[in-house]
Amino acid sequence: MVENKNKISEDVINRFIQGRDDQKKIISMECGYSDELVSVIYKDDNGDKMITRDPFYPFLWAKQSGAKKLFKNPKTGSQDREKLKKRLEKVGIKVKSLNIYTPNGDTTHRMENGFRFLFIAKKTHELFNVY
Repeated sequence: MVENKNKISEDVINRFIQGRDDQKKIISMECGYSDELVSVIYKDDNGDKMITRDPFYPFLWAKQSGAKKLFKNPKTGSQDREKLKKRLEKVGIKVKSLNIYTPNGDTTHRMENGFRFLFIAKKTHELFNVY
């Protein structure tokens, strides 16, 4: 395990949490489970409410323990990661792993056990209900 020597500023953390969309005055976002577009409700420069429809790609962060359960056969207890990858690919879900290691291969306990797998659906929320 490695000691945290590089402190991250609060501003950097806030920018990460708040995202990168420059659109101002967003009031709400609405989307049904089968919708491929999200309704973005915002106020324009005159204060009037406006709606735009934008593409939306549902996502889910998971811990390693949760991700492993997806490719474990509940009947046999065997694990087949390749089979899961093919099933996810078939329905349009990609998985990305957060790099939690330093160039030396060190990490922290918190990172090792945290939410580090990102599941991204190319289509609708309904894809996540399959799993």
